[in-house]
Amino acid sequence: ARDAQGGTATRLRNNARVVLQYEQGFGSRVFEMRPVAKMRLDFGDVQVALVPDLHVVERGKSKLIKLSFGSEEPNEVEVRVVVQCLYEAANRQMGEFSGNAVSLFDVPRATEHRGARAGARMLREIEAACDTIAGIWPRIQEPARRKKTS
Repeated sequence: ARDAQGGTATRLRNNARVVLQYEQGFGSRVFEMRPVAKMRLDFGDVQVALVPDLHVVERGKSKLIKLSFGSEEPNEVEVRVVVQCLYEAANRQMGEFSGNAVSLFDVPRATEHRGARAGARMLREIEAACDTIAGIWPRIQEPARRKKTS
């Protein structure tokens, strides 16, 4: 970063900062790395792509981890949506995962968030939001199509 300029220097300094934050907050954890699987959830006409940042084995247990590096702490709803979607996709495509085997690591604050549940109300809320998106999507796309043909 010392030899770089502009945006490259900023990006390299930020990368170094989050690596140090990860080491301070989670460096004592011992993970055996596994290949990361790209997953998806289909809710009617809406497809949600999910890619965990880490797929690890810790103390013999397979886990999926999403990393958050934001300057602000993720709110409770954001955390619940992320862990619930990862949990659902993993169970549908990779076999059985327990709710505490799916986590969001808030790296700057060294906090691990877990807690997805089978049949959770959050899943029903996500499904309802996707139904709403599917319902309004054609109206959102129509003005864009008109602009292209004008």
